[in-house]
Amino acid sequence: MKIINPDTLQRYLYDLEGAYYYKDGRKYAQSVHGGSHSRLDKAREQAQLQPTPVEKVVDLIVMFLGRVGIKTEPLEIPSSRIRDIDYRTIAAKYQLKDARDLVWIKIASNDAVGVVATSADINLQLPSHPADYSKRGSNGWVYNTAGIIVHKLGLSWLPFVIVFPLPHIPEGYTRHDIEHAVGNYLIEKHVPILDYYSHCY
Repeated sequence: MKIINPDTLQRYLYDLEGAYYYKDGRKYAQSVHGGSHSRLDKAREQAQLQPTPVEKVVDLIVMFLGRVGIKTEPLEIPSSRIRDIDYRTIAAKYQLKDARDLVWIKIASNDAVGVVATSADINLQLPSHPADYSKRGSNGWVYNTAGIIVHKLGLSWLPFVIVFPLPHIPEGYTRHDIEHAVGNYLIEKHVPILDYYSHCY
């Protein structure tokens, strides 16, 4: 596989139209809380599109990461093992500088990509009732945006996640940059993503 200059990443580090709004001269991420509907509206739009087969999505991500010099080995982790993921073991096995150097995708029950995410906090949590959307814990919202969106659409998560370890992230870039670029790359390849904007934040 031909390795392209890591600066190729820069081409995909743009903000998606509609990902932010401005108030009093400040920039804010769109939300599913309060009176904001843009992320749910976008999710409904994405849900109407033909899902890309998971195998193709995985191939696209592996290909893209390879193009920017990251040789990865995707891991399919079943829901029964998610709570017990040993991130330090993954980091040691794949020579990660940080155990959070992961990109992962969750798939909704309509076979669409639900979200492109990063870090070592993988979960398949879903609220059980709309009243749960606004629940807060000691670290902020109890349920993440992707889970709220999937629940609002009447969907659920398929019982696995696919994780891409990120060894040798190009110098000057971060795992969030990789997440951001992967999400935008998939969108350019016409892969529907329900939580469409999440990877930009």
